[in-house]
Amino acid sequence: MAQAGREGLMDVVNDVTIEQIEQVCATFSDSPKVVMEIARLRKMTPYGVAWKHLSYFLDGPGPRKPMTVDLGKLWREDEGVRKSVTMAILTDRRFSGARLGQVDVQQRHYQNQDWKLALGAFRMSWSLLPNDRIPRIGIMRFPVGQLVRIWFTDVYDWHPEDISRPTRCVHEAAQKLIDMKKAATFVMTGSAEVVLERYDLR
Repeated sequence: MAQAGREGLMDVVNDVTIEQIEQVCATFSDSPKVVMEIARLRKMTPYGVAWKHLSYFLDGPGPRKPMTVDLGKLWREDEGVRKSVTMAILTDRRFSGARLGQVDVQQRHYQNQDWKLALGAFRMSWSLLPNDRIPRIGIMRFPVGQLVRIWFTDVYDWHPEDISRPTRCVHEAAQKLIDMKKAATFVMTGSAEVVLERYDLR
């Protein structure tokens, strides 16, 4: 089937729910770019982080330069990730006295859908920093527990082999575009210095 124009694509998007995505994939089986556009328009915040990452993926053949991710923004905007990472660090500190380590951020940890679609599951590294580097307001410190550096490097890719995913056909469409050299995976990397607030330790 020929690729839909922008107006026709929007008609399809307005009529479909994400639960019907398999039907969309079947209808546009020979137009994987349309499948990706529909998934983007139905599931992603316009011009959000996930939208930006998918646009970069769809921007023709590779290789791509690494994309820098604002981990500080993730930390501020996703309470679920922040709390899960905080608790993992606290547990490592309590049982082993570790001053650095790694945390597996899973899909279930996210509360912010934009960040969940942008990054998915990944491994975050962390290390403690001297607390005397925590900014002050006058003579009072912020109400904090610990200053920490976090960082990660991961690949923006797809998993068409995973039969458990409800949106597997979208992953298959993405892989088709890679095979056709019309899209390319890329490396995501980022780091930030963050504060483990007492609020997150409760």
